[in-house]
Amino acid sequence: MPLLWLSLSFVAGILLAAWSGWGWQIWLAAGAVSLALWPLLRRLPRAGVVARRDRRLKLPPVLLLSALALGGLRYELARPAPGVQDLAFYNGRGPAELTGWAAEPADRRDTSTLLKLQVERIAFPQEGTAYAVRGQALALLPPGGDWPYGARLTLAGQPVNPPEGAEFSYRDYLARKGVLTYLAYPRVRPVEGAARAGSPLLWAVYGLRERAHSAVEALFPPPEGPLIDGILLGLDRGLPPELEEDFRRSGTAHIIAISGFNMAVLAGLFMALFGRLFSRWWAALSALLALAVYTLLVGAGASVVRAAVMSGLSLAAAQIGRPGGGLNALCLAAGVMCLGDPNLPWDVSFQLSFAATLGLLLYASRLQGAALRLFQKHLPGHIAAPLAGLVGENVLFTLVAQAFTLPVIWYHFGRISLVAPPANLFVLPAQAYLMIFAGLAVLAGSFWLPFGRVLAPPAWALAAYTLRVVEWLGSWKGAEVVTGAGSLGWAVAALAALAGLALGWQWLKAHAARVSPVVALLAVGGLGAFLWRQALAGPDGRLHVTAFNLEGQPAFLVRAPGGQAVLVGGGPRASQLSAGLGRRLPPLGRGLDALVVNGAQPAALLGLPGALSRFPPRAVYWGGEPSVNAAAQRLQEWIAAREVAQARLEAGQSLALGAGAELRVPACAEGGCALLLEWGSFAALLPGGIPPGELPPEALRGLSALLLGAQDSPEEWEAAGALYVFAPGRLPPGGWAHLQTDGERLWVEEGK
Repeated sequence: MPLLWLSLSFVAGILLAAWSGWGWQIWLAAGAVSLALWPLLRRLPRAGVVARRDRRLKLPPVLLLSALALGGLRYELARPAPGVQDLAFYNGRGPAELTGWAAEPADRRDTSTLLKLQVERIAFPQEGTAYAVRGQALALLPPGGDWPYGARLTLAGQPVNPPEGAEFSYRDYLARKGVLTYLAYPRVRPVEGAARAGSPLLWAVYGLRERAHSAVEALFPPPEGPLIDGILLGLDRGLPPELEEDFRRSGTAHIIAISGFNMAVLAGLFMALFGRLFSRWWAALSALLALAVYTLLVGAGASVVRAAVMSGLSLAAAQIGRPGGGLNALCLAAGVMCLGDPNLPWDVSFQLSFAATLGLLLYASRLQGAALRLFQKHLPGHIAAPLAGLVGENVLFTLVAQAFTLPVIWYHFGRISLVAPPANLFVLPAQAYLMIFAGLAVLAGSFWLPFGRVLAPPAWALAAYTLRVVEWLGSWKGAEVVTGAGSLGWAVAALAALAGLALGWQWLKAHAARVSPVVALLAVGGLGAFLWRQALAGPDGRLHVTAFNLEGQPAFLVRAPGGQAVLVGGGPRASQLSAGLGRRLPPLGRGLDALVVNGAQPAALLGLPGALSRFPPRAVYWGGEPSVNAAAQRLQEWIAAREVAQARLEAGQSLALGAGAELRVPACAEGGCALLLEWGSFAALLPGGIPPGELPPEALRGLSALLLGAQDSPEEWEAAGALYVFAPGRLPPGGWAHLQTDGERLWVEEGK
């Protein structure tokens, strides 16, 4: 296996160069000496053993030294040494204007937007100088910005070195990605009349992904929609922090974004699927083509490409049928990718890709063969083979990939999930079908939305199932053990032990089969679950009020007996607010009948534009001055751009919600208005920052519920006598309280 040993030596040279700090001259000299000594050593009787072909290595051992030196030389030559033509040379010089083009689409997050700019020119207006430069800059911007790949832009700010963290070097992390310059909140303006830059192929790829993302938002409500965005398109930016923490605690965070773990499992899925339709080699080629198409769909980012290459190699290794050939191909691919980017060995995605693919390569066919033999002893042959295939694909492959990635996760993140094995066993078998159903729905919805809606229910049901399992297991006490930073030595030893154990076994022929009734069962079950979800979220003749604690900023969702939905308030994160609304509104017809912006606190308005994109309101009512801060102005611009009707609330005004329910305005002040929700004998007051002494007495009589906002003081309302009092501090962040009434009785449920 000469390619295996040469590739391993090359990667070892990269690691040794990073550890030793030797200059490129030493590595160049070492490589030249080893190559020069090769023909000389062949002539020496005793030394010739290192220069002649070794029977086990199948190459002269001296060539391993040459590969080692080449790896060290490649690493040293790739180390940044900024000169006057490099952007990083001007870090810290003062205010500047950077002109270039967006190297990637803007990374839009809840509280910020990240923009990577390929800089071509830097100017210092105060000095009156400008220079042509090369390099990439990362800009931290407020949330809401959106700049496509290739857009020509000018950033006005202060370029500096990326910041360092106490426990994590953000500077080193960005440096390994080729980014040496950082700007915090620069002013951004497009370059007028400039042609779009970048690759036309990537224009098409990113355009296709954005179209697919729009289809996901239209087809699936939050939080299922953001989960499908992450699993299907690699856009891991829409889940609220509480759900992300549940994914981490349950050891299932790898499914949110596309990683080596997912790609490795997906490769096995494609192979098993096409293996039922074509011959072995045609099935492998079809699976590789499917991986390539999927890689383009999700944006063909560097980490995704690496994961796809690694996973494709596991398919190739399965056709070769022997461990040596598969390991040869795997290590060769790793060496070639490190030749292109010598910083890859430190990339977590690369490590996960390599570890997961190595595990599947060494164990998948063996374990499935063992499962087949076990089932054949106790079951008829026509049942044993499909069952072994099902267990192998959905259970054994999952456990293998998880076992090999666990040391990597422990080393980097210092935590071990104790519920990860059952969580992955429950969750991962559904992911393959989730990707299939979601992919079909999104593909159809990208061209004709009604057709996509017909295909969406099974995918929604599987996504909802995934979230419920993750939330349930992630909420367990003791779900994970936080160990602190893991030991590199122990992590490497664990991987070496797993690989060494597998290499001692004899390869067994793998049998993969798929039970076709499973697909039909999931489709019917998914449709049933979707219809139940739609029915349960629909009107039931009762008045519902759900209060959310969004990091100290309360939001209230009112659902009238006839199904009308009114949102009062907002929150700092669009993902939190969207997830809360998505779970309480029907999957179909997710619009709001009205939005009431009661006051204009910036923290309560930041997440509204993002949430309203998924839950568009028919009308907006302002309970305070709509332009007192930048967040309110941005919300008003969003509303005006979509031509949504707007109005100011005034004291004495009443909004009819249907079936006799009303939302009255007993009083208004400069900061907002008090709101009184009434239906039958039920009355809920939202003071909106107005103290009890400034409200008319009739607004305080017979209160069933008192729903306080961030600007309300609970001490002032202790004597109000309400049956139930909600305050932001009553529940933990992300907590909720659900009130429902039939007009006479009141039911209250709290949760997180």
